[in-house]
Order: sequence, then C-alpha cells, then structure tokens
Amino acid sequence: LDVVCGIHASAGAAVRGHREQIDVSRQASYAKLGRMEPAVSAAIVEHIAQRAEAVIGQLHGPISHEPLLGLSMRVVDGTYLGGRTQHRLDLLRKTRCAGLTGMAIAVFAPVTGVVRQVVLQEDAYTQERGVFDQIDIGPKEAWIADRNFCVRAFLLRIHRAGSASLVRWHGSSCPYEEREPVHPAAGSRQGAWEQRVRITDPNTGEWLDIRRIVLPLEEPTRKGDTE
Repeated sequence: LDVVCGIHASAGAAVRGHREQIDVSRQASYAKLGRMEPAVSAAIVEHIAQRAEAVIGQLHGPISHEPLLGLSMRVVDGTYLGGRTQHRLDLLRKTRCAGLTGMAIAVFAPVTGVVRQVVLQEDAYTQERGVFDQIDIGPKEAWIADRNFCVRAFLLRIHRAGSASLVRWHGSSCPYEEREPVHPAAGSRQGAWEQRVRITDPNTGEWLDIRRIVLPLEEPTRKGDTE
C-alpha cells in the first residue's frame, strides 16, 4: 500500500519504514512478494485509486478542471516492469543472456494525478496490443495515447463506449480510407492540416469516420519525419 500510494519508492524501503510493525526478515518479505499474483497488485492500485479520487472529490468538489468540457482525460502508456534484471535465473547464469522483464500498462488521470488502473503481464513476449482488451474504458472519457495504441479495434472500442480518442498515428497498424482531401485546419495558427478519414475493423467490418490532423514540423525528427 505504501508503494502504491507513493509513500515509499520500493517494497524494500516500505519494509524498512515499518520495521517496528513488520517483525520478519527482509528475505522473508521478498519471498512473500515473490509468490504474489500480479492481479493482486493490480487490484490494490484500482482500490487505492477509487479511495483517493473519492477523497479528492470531497476536498475539492466536483472535478471541473478537465481540459475538454464534459470529458474526463485518460492517458494510457506502457512500460517494462521494474526489477533488478542483473540477478540472473539459475538456468541463465552460465550464459550471456539475461531474462526479459514483463510489461505494464498504466491508465493515468492527469487532473487528479491518480493512476486508475494497471495491467501487468509477466510474459515478456506478449505485445502491448495483446492486453488492450483488459483496459477499462468508460463513457465520456478522452483517451490520449502514443502510436503503439493506434489500433483500429482499440479505437473502435473507445468509440463504442461513448468516449473520444487522440492517438498518434501508426502507419502499419492503422490504415485508413480518405473521405475528403487534406485541407488547412480552420482556426489553426501553426499551419495544421486536417481531413476526414475512415477506419475499418478487418475482423468485424465495423467502420468509423475520424478526423486526421497533420502537424508540420519546423525541423525533421531524427528519423526524417517532417510531420
């Protein structure tokens, strides 16, 4: 609980901070944590998020500082699970290969500063897209994500939930059909372009018209992208 709430940065620090209450060895503490299912950690994060947002609501009243009126902002991103990977498994100690770490996907609410959900995957060979169906999506939410989340099935799922999305485009995983020519975006002061495009789920045939926004860059990126 201390780690989830940000009171301590690691489980070891939390055990040291509660030495008077936790009268066991450090090895025993880590052994207990080592047998804990990832679903338990995920459930603790979700439980603390609900409690924290309830307290924030009591202290500050209804959240009225959302950037988009009527929508609750959600930022989703993935990372590798932490851990001291230089500690090799017994089977790998005679090789130069290290064990791969697992993956975590977190859903963050910027206005409250609370991580509302984590999806933990121990299988290092499972891609982020393999666990998208475990992400909880509610109505009237605005989802922001990088290009790894630009998958047609995921975008259509957000739409079916009654929410909106702002996702960086991924060329290979999200092909689209142009519904109109690209044209200057109305009201843009930075030279943005836009057009209406259609994405189609290859499995169900479901389609959705979305707005494609093109932002020209003053200088190319390291990969040579100009927009």
